[in-house]
Amino acid sequence: MTRTAPARTALTLLVGTLLSLCGTTTLDAAVEIRITSGDLITGDISQETDTTVQLKRVIMIRHKAVESTITLQKSTITSRKEVPALIEQYKTRAAETPENVLSQCVLARWCYERALVEQSLHHTKMAEKIDTNNPIVAKLYNDLGFVKDENSVWISQDEYLAKTGKVSLGGTIMTKEEAELAKNKIIQNSSASRLEQQIRDAEYTIKNAETKVAEYTAQRDEAKGNVAKSKSDAAGAKNRIESLGKRAEERSKQQQNNRSQQNEKNDQAALSEANATYSKANAEQKKSERELAAAEERLEKYKVTLDKAKKDLPGLKKQLEELTGKPTSEDAATAAGKKPSTSDKPSDKPAPAAEKPKGRFGDL
Repeated sequence: MTRTAPARTALTLLVGTLLSLCGTTTLDAAVEIRITSGDLITGDISQETDTTVQLKRVIMIRHKAVESTITLQKSTITSRKEVPALIEQYKTRAAETPENVLSQCVLARWCYERALVEQSLHHTKMAEKIDTNNPIVAKLYNDLGFVKDENSVWISQDEYLAKTGKVSLGGTIMTKEEAELAKNKIIQNSSASRLEQQIRDAEYTIKNAETKVAEYTAQRDEAKGNVAKSKSDAAGAKNRIESLGKRAEERSKQQQNNRSQQNEKNDQAALSEANATYSKANAEQKKSERELAAAEERLEKYKVTLDKAKKDLPGLKKQLEELTGKPTSEDAATAAGKKPSTSDKPSDKPAPAAEKPKGRFGDL
């Protein structure tokens, strides 16, 4: 409907009275800034540098108007302009707003978003008088921290809690007994989640450690075999060197001829080869011994990790069962109706002894 001049004058007077009575602190917005995200931010400039602008503003936090500051990078600002004081903007909007439910709700929401709590509540009440059961009105009341009492009258949540002795937990109003049960349930669920994660971690550790134990057991056995082979090669080469040395000594006592000279030449070549084999075998032995030591160290580490995880897992499952009253599944295979495979478990039997290696010049 079209408002008459006297009606507008009356409403303006009402707004002025409301502003003089309300105790909510409001900010006289100095600037309106739009940033690259599309957000429109209004507030008083409290500090400005070459690269930043700090705005002081009032925002809504849990039904309360709270003063805060925000620092904006100038590089993110797409537009900036001076605007009338927030109260002046409200006065203008209030004077031009028709007295129907939708318009009053729109103005109430505009006030709420700018932390004009008392003004938002005033226009919400005006909308309620026009349409008592309007869901938009109910949403505004809820956002402002109001609930309906047993007489279906909107009162502040704090007043309702004091009146009924109830409490608010996670945004839900309930009796103290219900709140205590809910808190215990939250603690129980949190503890259960923690235990479930610890069980998953232990099961993963066992699986991973079993793989590593098998891997480093194989590396250890291979290194042991390489060490034995290197020792065999070195011993064979040493025997060959000693044998060639004795032959050379005997030959030096005999009269030289073409055949003995050829034998000496052949022995020299064989000696050179035996010395090379001996040096190489010694180097390979040292390398294999280092690999063996590293494999044994890693193997021991993962055995300790595996033993600890296997020891901890039953206790964790028992704790979870006691907490929830439900049995815990052994693993994913059990949950799927399959029995755990024994082939996946590390064998307790000692590894078969490595076959005695043969050196280049025979067994040790």
